[in-house]
Amino acid sequence: MRTHLALLSCAVLSCGPGGSTAPPTPPAPPVPPPPAPPPRDNITPGAARGVDPGTVGGARPTGLPLGNPEMNDGHVGRAPRRLDVRQLHEALLNALGVSWTDTRTIASAEVPGGSYRDENADMLHALAATLGQPDYQNSTAEALDPSPTFSKLVGDAARKACRDGVVADLARPQASRILLRHATERDTAAANEAAVRANLAYLTLRFWARSLRPTDGELGPLLRLFTQASTAPAEGMRAAGTPADGWRAVCIALVTDNQFLTY
Repeated sequence: MRTHLALLSCAVLSCGPGGSTAPPTPPAPPVPPPPAPPPRDNITPGAARGVDPGTVGGARPTGLPLGNPEMNDGHVGRAPRRLDVRQLHEALLNALGVSWTDTRTIASAEVPGGSYRDENADMLHALAATLGQPDYQNSTAEALDPSPTFSKLVGDAARKACRDGVVADLARPQASRILLRHATERDTAAANEAAVRANLAYLTLRFWARSLRPTDGELGPLLRLFTQASTAPAEGMRAAGTPADGWRAVCIALVTDNQFLTY
């Protein structure tokens, strides 16, 4: 009876080999939390020190382009690149609010007569292959070389998009206009040259990303172009020039300039 009770006690209390009770396992010590990161220094001001790039890492390697154009054959950085078709489309939309759309006859076997007229066709999309976009059948790389075809089609795009852009602008309230932001359709160079110059400076920033003051001499050619186009006398079927004609001529000059067509 005593042996049976001893075995039962050992079964319950987990006796060791000698019949004695095994001591309980002590609990694991608690793991201390990780130390908090030091507070960020938002008080001590920083300092910058100019470094001569020619002294960093030893002597300047030969053949490395220099920042001074006079020391790098007149160039700084990479050569300019021509806009591709998609970039030209987006550039027109961003600068003018419109792209090049026109009436186009489209061949189709699904309509009577075999063709139909699209009054608002996207001409850059229609002429994408002619402008160098690959069709992945005859070409797989975009042609970005300057060419007479590209120059001619860009001129067509500028004339139509600028005409549509000026017409759309004149239908908007003055505060929401895109092109005539600082001048009205009644302002002439003779009556309000300050407003015309302010608008020309705004347009050079919008189209060319160049910040010029209204009094800057570089605006002289654009001012003369605006004056000539807006005061042109009537001739034949052509009516006399208006300020709207002047802004359309300025827009065409801005779009067809290399400063708009390259980056």
